[in-house]
Amino acid sequence: MAVSRAEIPVTEALAGAIAATVQLITLATILSIIIGIAIGMTTALRQYSGYDYTVTFFAFIFYSLPIFWVAVLLKEFGAIQFNL
Repeated sequence: MAVSRAEIPVTEALAGAIAATVQLITLATILSIIIGIAIGMTTALRQYSGYDYTVTFFAFIFYSLPIFWVAVLLKEFGAIQFNL
């Protein structure tokens, strides 16, 4: 059986990491669904307003960005925001 540098079996380290990853994915998915539905409902109620056009513009911008570029931008924003 393989052992990591911390003298922990790799399977145990992966099990802990997978559990944390599944929790983060679940939370992020639920949060994005709630936010997406809320923003979609408000833009539907305010159709053809400045708010609708702004949200649609940013949706197109973020949808067209590659995911790795979004990750870099979010990391930079987090580092600046939290003084890291």
